[in-house]
Amino acid sequence: MTAANDVIALLCIIAYALIAIRISVYDTRHQLVRNSDLAIGLGAVGTLVAVRSIFSQDWGPAIGAVIGAVSMFSVFWLVGKLGRDQLGSGDVGLAALLGLFLGSWGVTPLVIGWALPFALAAGPSALVWWRHGRDSHIAFGPFILLSAPVTLLIASVS
Repeated sequence: MTAANDVIALLCIIAYALIAIRISVYDTRHQLVRNSDLAIGLGAVGTLVAVRSIFSQDWGPAIGAVIGAVSMFSVFWLVGKLGRDQLGSGDVGLAALLGLFLGSWGVTPLVIGWALPFALAAGPSALVWWRHGRDSHIAFGPFILLSAPVTLLIASVS
């Protein structure tokens, strides 16, 4: 990797982090993922992944990002359809953002990222359901977005 490629990769991480914070705060308050925030995130991360691939002349990150976005979207869409309306369309869109980001880093982060949001949400969900009943809802978006840095940490250790 060249220095320019490293800078672009860092910018991709920063862009993801900034939009993740913005979406997480709004989703926690309103249990809603705004389409405009999702479009900004997908556009910014997608553009930076494409620029990174162009500079490095390695199309692996760009192809991985597309595969990641489509596969994460599909898995979460299926879970949303099979579940009890606990997973909204905004969460499915966030899964595409997560897949776009993690897919650009390789197969291992993408595979870890498929299950990690559910694992991260299990404890808080159980606590809310235990205290307030099964009809209570929590914002799942922050757990989806938080799984990216945790996934990269796990993938870098393994």
